[in-house]
Amino acid sequence: MRRARLRVRLTCVGDGPLRAEAEAAAERLGLLPFITFTGYVDEATVEEYLAKSDIFVFPTRHPEGFPIALFKAIAAGLPIVTTRIRAMADYLEDGKNAIFCEPNPQSVSDAVEKLVRNRDLRQSMAQTNAAMGPAFSPGQIAGEYLEIYEKINKRQN
Repeated sequence: MRRARLRVRLTCVGDGPLRAEAEAAAERLGLLPFITFTGYVDEATVEEYLAKSDIFVFPTRHPEGFPIALFKAIAAGLPIVTTRIRAMADYLEDGKNAIFCEPNPQSVSDAVEKLVRNRDLRQSMAQTNAAMGPAFSPGQIAGEYLEIYEKINKRQN
């Protein structure tokens, strides 16, 4: 994206075992002026970062369930760039509310560049996710879990 002269800033919110490695790679590649690593932040601050964002990028390589970070991005009405793992494909549709990419830097970069260059697509995806957002709110999800637990409890009694 630097070669394409796009003005993009990346904010990596959160902490984890690969943070130091990611920071070292950013420094080695001369990207630190364009990347902010926040480290751990509380939930309210996460929501503030989401509200200030234009695109949510989640290029996981792990076959996890449906990460809570993606629920939050949908609820925030953000277009999403992510890899295609099983659970994500159930809620996200390539070209409608997300762009699926391969778990490699070039594919992720290409997907982000596509959204940066195509404002209409970015806005359309944002609107789609904003409409889906209430279904992914913490209260809605908690209510659904409560219903499941109540059904299980009734079966056991």
